[in-house]
Amino acid sequence: MFSNFLEKIIKPLEKIAHTSTAAINLGTELEGDHLDLQTSSPAETPRPHPGKKIDRYGQQVDGYWVVGECQDSPDAYRQRIVKYYTPEGLRISESDSPWYTREPNDLSIITRDNVRERVFCPMQAPEDPSAICELIQTASQGNVDNFLTAIFSMGWVMGCLQAWHKERQTGDRSFPLLNLYGAGSRSAREMALSLIGSEWMSLAVSAKDLDREGINQLVKTGSHLGSLAIAIDSSVPYDNISIEELRDMIRALYHRDAIQLKSEIDRVHSGILIFSAQPCCGYGEDTELQKYVIQCPVFTETEALVPMQLLEKASASFPRFIALGWQSDGIAEFEQSLCHRLEATPETQLKMGKLADLAIVGHYARVLLEMANTNASILDWLVKKIKTAIPRLPLRIGKLSRQNSAIASLLDM
Repeated sequence: MFSNFLEKIIKPLEKIAHTSTAAINLGTELEGDHLDLQTSSPAETPRPHPGKKIDRYGQQVDGYWVVGECQDSPDAYRQRIVKYYTPEGLRISESDSPWYTREPNDLSIITRDNVRERVFCPMQAPEDPSAICELIQTASQGNVDNFLTAIFSMGWVMGCLQAWHKERQTGDRSFPLLNLYGAGSRSAREMALSLIGSEWMSLAVSAKDLDREGINQLVKTGSHLGSLAIAIDSSVPYDNISIEELRDMIRALYHRDAIQLKSEIDRVHSGILIFSAQPCCGYGEDTELQKYVIQCPVFTETEALVPMQLLEKASASFPRFIALGWQSDGIAEFEQSLCHRLEATPETQLKMGKLADLAIVGHYARVLLEMANTNASILDWLVKKIKTAIPRLPLRIGKLSRQNSAIASLLDM
């Protein structure tokens, strides 16, 4: 009987002891990783960023940079990340940047068809300071004239990257547009835009023709790009925009003034590269576009100057480009040399553009050649181009006539 009594007491105690041990074991597990998961914030809730969300890619209003980078991962998947730079070209972390974005393609615009389209973020190669040297040295082995045209176009992009510094130092935000035209100009355009990122060429497709709708989309897109470059196609003139409208729009883009599109007001912060078959964007010299647009002819038909893999790597040297800043002394020296060689003044209006604007582009093209230790002279090339400018006939506003179409064909040869 006594043993039965003890059994009734001991069994409940063993049950309690077993339950208590289980509770202690559970607590021991929570002291590790499981406890951290319970007490930490949910993974899907991003922590608040102390800075501002970007409203443009590239250079922000205070000079800091926000761009994208493609990285190859072990599983062969190209990971896209966002990277940040100071105005001087020093790479910093997201937490140290006054700006942030959650993903590389986070901005969009509403098109005239009421469709939301993403604004392309330049995706760059992982940093490699020597990438630009390999690109230029390889290109220098090809056609000399096309090579220097490409270098000049790249100098224009380099100048665009310094527009923020120019405004701070001089109070002048203006920057010339670039009109590349002729049969061999595609290679020059590809090399120029490769400095910003290998996927940047998609912008040349997204920007439409140089008519009213195309310019409207260009302005909307360009307002989301800081100190970068966007390309637009201009194969022939169009009837739905008058020459006065075009000239006013080009002037506003040159000075980077605010532009009103219906009820919206936007300001383009990027450089504009116009790709056409003829000078003056195909509208003729009587439009006076040379005041705002640098005319850069490429009449030699050739294959690409460099392999595609080098174009994809060129943006790896991007930090070197933005670290250059606005080099006023070098620009002034190049302008003085150009004036002396042409027996001109800085205010001289040439068929290629304003002499002062040509000096800006020429100087940064010279800097690129110096980076690659290349002996070619961009000054000699520019003087030769200006002195031997091909005579150009004004084109009728609107669609090309048969006669002007024949002229355009001759220019493309």
